[in-house]
Parts: sequence; C-alpha cells; structure tokens
Amino acid sequence: MNLLKLVSIFRGVNHSAILESKSLSKNVPEAFRDHYERLIFPKVHTFDKRRIEALKYFRTNLFIAIPITPLIITAGIFLVIWMGDYDGLATLTVICVIFCAILYLWYWALSPITGYKSSVKDEVYPNIFSYFGSDFIYKSESLMEAETFSNAGIVPRFIKEKCEDYIKGRYNGALIELTEAQLSTFRHRYDLRSQTVFRGYLIRLKMNKKFSGHTAVRNHQGWIRKVYSRVYSTNWFPTKISELEKVGFEDPVLQRKFEVRSSDQVEARYLLTPTFMESLIDLEHCFGEKTVSCAFYDNDLLISVKHKSNKFEVGSAFNAMTFVEECKFILEEMNIIFRILDILQQNEKSVI
Repeated sequence: MNLLKLVSIFRGVNHSAILESKSLSKNVPEAFRDHYERLIFPKVHTFDKRRIEALKYFRTNLFIAIPITPLIITAGIFLVIWMGDYDGLATLTVICVIFCAILYLWYWALSPITGYKSSVKDEVYPNIFSYFGSDFIYKSESLMEAETFSNAGIVPRFIKEKCEDYIKGRYNGALIELTEAQLSTFRHRYDLRSQTVFRGYLIRLKMNKKFSGHTAVRNHQGWIRKVYSRVYSTNWFPTKISELEKVGFEDPVLQRKFEVRSSDQVEARYLLTPTFMESLIDLEHCFGEKTVSCAFYDNDLLISVKHKSNKFEVGSAFNAMTFVEECKFILEEMNIIFRILDILQQNEKSVI
C-alpha cells in the first residue's frame, strides 16, 4: 500500500466520485457486449457502494489495529522480562502467542476488504462465465486435483496442493475444467522446509476419445534448471515419463522451445500440429508467461501454465470496479481454449 492510498483512507472516501466505465474494445464480440450490459454492468454501482463501505470499515479497523500492535509487542517483552526465562520454553510460548495475536488482529483489520473481494468472485464471476453457456460455472473453491497433472509429467512432484478459482463447462461436447494451483514439496530429502514447485493454472480438456499413447510437452529446462532439479528432487518428468521416447519437431523454433516425449511417435506427430502448437504459444501470451506445458493422457488434454500472480484476483479495492479488464482476460483465455478444442476435433474429423 503506497502513502497516497493510506492518506486517502484516513481522509475518507469521496462519495461524489463518479464511476468511469472503461469501454470494451471494438474487437469484443457484440454478443458479449450485450451480455456485459445486461448482466454485469448493472452490478457496477452496487459493488462500488460495497467497496466504499468496505473501505470505511477498513479505515476504522486501522485506527484500532495500528496502536494495538506495538502494545501487544511491548506487553510480550515485559512478560518475558518478568519471567526471566530468556532461553526457555516459556519465552518461545510468549513469542508464538504474540505472533498469533498480531496475525489475527491484522486478519480482522483486512476482513472488510477480503469480504468485498469474495463477494465479487461469488456474485460477478459466475455471470461473466455464463456467457459461454448455461452449464459454465465458477466457484472460488476448486474441485480439481493436481495429481493427474503430475502423473502426466507436466507439473513437478509435490506433497501439498492449494487450488482455488474453479471453472467448469462444456464446449462442443468436451468438458473443460480450469483452476489456479500452488504446489509445494520439501526442499530436498534432508531439508523438510516447504518450497513452491509450481504456481499457475491447470486446465483439463476431457475429450470424447481415448488417446492410444501418452504424450507430454514442456518447455526446455536448460542445464541450470536440470542440475537444480536433480539436487532438490523437483524433476519435472517422473521416471516413467523419462522412459518415453523423445519426439522432434520439423520446425527448428519449436524444437528449441519445447521438449516432447511420447509412447506413440505416430500419434504424437498427428496431435502436435503447427496450428495446435501456435495456439499453445498464444495461451502463454494470454497469461503473460513463457512456461506452458501439456500432455495427452488417457482421454484428457492436460495443460499447465506457470504464473506468479493470480489472474482471477479481484482488482484493488482503492479503485472503482467496472469488471472490464476481468472480462477481457476471461474472454481471451476461453477463446484460446475453444480454439485448441476446435483444432483437435478438426484433426479427428480429417482422419475419419
């Protein structure tokens, strides 16, 4: 939080501020414009009132939390001095209690903001995704598991997963699932501290056919990352994946960018057409990253996109919300996923 924003909280919110609605760009389909005007834009004024109300409560909570925090620390210091046990269990207990008290205090102070953002996700995002079909749903809590993606060889092995922002729907008979995930494991076998091995998005496209082989595509690691993976046991390809045969591309650019392994060379070349790979790269650009991987596994196309930030996170509560940027990202992302499905289904028809 910068100084100007902090000052604006203590000064109060300007109730006469007028919402400046950003317009959707001209390349957005007219049908989506109508959808936005009918179901999303009417909520803008309501949620801006909620945002202003949340900022008021947050300002009040700050007036309470800021002076109480040093009081808790001072009380803890005096308690440790009074006990005189500077290196014992009692001191450690006091430190833990102080830490938990401060953590809870600031969790309470921020609760109006987090509550406001949760309401946006629960009430606005489902309306955005309903544009793609009545069966498209959005849930803040995820129903997907990342184990399949690890077994398929496109995310590292992990011991703990945290998934949120779950999207599910159907397109041309294919089931689409997407979630934001954070996966972690131990640093290495002698260090039980946790480290994040993957953060980004997992996409499952359940096809109407079962793939005869197992094909995995990932970005080339480079020798530094390979050494790091060996030392810290975060190897991307599990042993059974490493045993698959390498597949080369005729395009030298794709050959340098991606590493492919498959149990069925013929099927892999049939699936990984230049058009398909181009759509995969477009998905990278949509998320602003260059670390997309995919796998054809059983009857699923699994895609992972590494990303440091949560693209589905609600914008700052200090700015008026129009949900335009959220709509633009979701529309671009879903269109690329639909294009990938179209390519695969077209390839299937051409073979038939």
